[in-house]
Amino acid sequence: CKTIKLIKNYRSEKQIVDFYNMWMNSTSSELFEFDWNNFRFDKRIISAKQEQVDSNTVIKLEAHGNENIYDKIVGFIKNMLLSKKIKDLNQIAFLFKSVKNSKVIELAEYLENEGFNVYSPRSDMFFTRAEIKELIGCILLTFPQFFDLIIKKDETGEYSNKISKYYADCLYAAQTIIFNKDNVELKNFIKLTAKNHVYIDKSLDYSFSGLIYRFLQFTPFNNYVNSKNDSIINTRESRNIAIYLNATIRFEYLSGISVFTVKNILKIVKKYFNQYLKFLYDGGISEYEDSFDYAPSGCISFMTIHQAKGLEFPIVFLGNLGSPRKQLDPILIDIEDSFYKRPPFETREDIKYYDFWRLYYTAFSRAQNLLVLVADKSDSAIRKEPSIYFENVYNDLNTNININSFKFNEIKQGNIKKSFSFTGDINVYEHCPLQYKFFKELGFQPVGVGSTIFGTLVHQTIEDIHKLVLNGEKNKISNDIIKEFISSNYSSISKKENKYLSQAFIESACKQVLNYVENKKNKWENIKEAEIPISLVRDNYILRGQIDLIEVQNGDYEIIDFKTEKKPEVNFETEKLIKNKRQLEVYAYLLGKKYNIKVSKISLYYTSELSGNPMISFNVNDVDLDNNIKSFDDIVAKIENHCFNVRTNDKKICKNCDLRFYCKRNEVV
Repeated sequence: CKTIKLIKNYRSEKQIVDFYNMWMNSTSSELFEFDWNNFRFDKRIISAKQEQVDSNTVIKLEAHGNENIYDKIVGFIKNMLLSKKIKDLNQIAFLFKSVKNSKVIELAEYLENEGFNVYSPRSDMFFTRAEIKELIGCILLTFPQFFDLIIKKDETGEYSNKISKYYADCLYAAQTIIFNKDNVELKNFIKLTAKNHVYIDKSLDYSFSGLIYRFLQFTPFNNYVNSKNDSIINTRESRNIAIYLNATIRFEYLSGISVFTVKNILKIVKKYFNQYLKFLYDGGISEYEDSFDYAPSGCISFMTIHQAKGLEFPIVFLGNLGSPRKQLDPILIDIEDSFYKRPPFETREDIKYYDFWRLYYTAFSRAQNLLVLVADKSDSAIRKEPSIYFENVYNDLNTNININSFKFNEIKQGNIKKSFSFTGDINVYEHCPLQYKFFKELGFQPVGVGSTIFGTLVHQTIEDIHKLVLNGEKNKISNDIIKEFISSNYSSISKKENKYLSQAFIESACKQVLNYVENKKNKWENIKEAEIPISLVRDNYILRGQIDLIEVQNGDYEIIDFKTEKKPEVNFETEKLIKNKRQLEVYAYLLGKKYNIKVSKISLYYTSELSGNPMISFNVNDVDLDNNIKSFDDIVAKIENHCFNVRTNDKKICKNCDLRFYCKRNEVV
């Protein structure tokens, strides 16, 4: 075999490459020494760039005496912006060993106070955000009878734990906004709700999640979710509220509650605040992170060095110039000693050095044009940096750059196509663009799933029957096996969704499946495939769907889609029927392309039709396909352009929608 060594760096300036080459060889000094031995391939990376910048491209930024390192950083960034050499803050990244360090969070808050947006979704900043403290505070205010059970103090009057102090801060934040003259309606709503909770004498029609949705109708929460700018930083408040709401829905699911009652309100409130939220507060919650955009426009990125692997930034600031830390877990060592048949590959006493040098090698090599090592040597610094382990490479660095000689790279845009589904995206947007904004774009989760449990139960059971047929076991299909499928599927679906059906609905689902089996009797041989994934690849996106059933009779292919709702009048093609037909026409086109077959018929099978013909069928018309696909292009374009300024006028959709309180009081943005 021919060995080809990949030693050219096409990313970084030569001085940056030389710097991290030197770093990998700076493993000894008067105070420490370790040898790589056989634990690293001997290699030296070279820069592939032909033109060299007439400036230092690796520098140090440090504070001395009474200087503030944060001010030094802010001043440096402002000078970069004034030079017009950088076009977007996303060209700057700060890398740390951990972004949950209190000093890192302090720096992020300092930069934001100076007007620089910081994108740091993995920092422990979620519970410090104003929108979260205000929301938790407002929820607390609706349960005044339980304050002493939630906010606990010791005999000296001090808060007895961190979570009590945090809840007190949340109450202060909430009281600040409700006593604002512009928020009178919120104040009155909280008063009325608190009265209902204190004097509860019957079951209410909501629990914590429903209460949160009601808060969205009032300022300032409606302002948080009404952002007209689609950037990550401008939708952070709404996405954080969505994350908090979804965590609350998870609590309700785990606790098996859907509404407040006279019997459960005390138990549930105590469990929510004293256990569940305390657990989340102690563990921390990450904020929204866009998997398609690692460096959002208008934001300085804060990330861990590990998180930055494989990424690149024009300007990299590197903090945490500390020391190697022993990371050996005594439990893991005991397991290794008990079960390993050979000694550890790397000597345990040196692992911390190997990991430390490799980690910062990764950090240094993320920089394309400029690498800045940050060290706080001021009188107020709790821990002076850099540590002795950096001195060999740090001390000789310059503090100045020739800014005019730089031509900074721009952040490369990702080219991953987004995926959309027919049912989960196209249909939701067509039903109500506002629902799409909240439930798909911002990540809000609906509280209830309504009739979808019934539909899922019927669909899943029919799928189980099709599996028997395709496995050559159609002789097993009987009334008993169908009832067994219904029982098993209902058990798993109800537990998953934490929603339940009455016995009458379960029997109705069973009756629909039995009727389907009766209609198909002696025609099982027509079934070709079931539950077939299908996709449409366009220039800018991928559209995905799933075909319920394919049948073949006399060489003619038919696509069948199952519906559990009432069969519409064929003479009056409803808008929904037209949409369903259009979707199946595209399925037919894609299936034909994939398998080189001709689909001649598409059908909708309405399982609720127990006496008449349950099918509505259409012949496939090739002429309509281009128009259908173009309509999907138009919808995806509207989604990607965040066109959510239309809401449905269908009262059936609005009736049980979680956004109904918000919609009644707010204009769509």
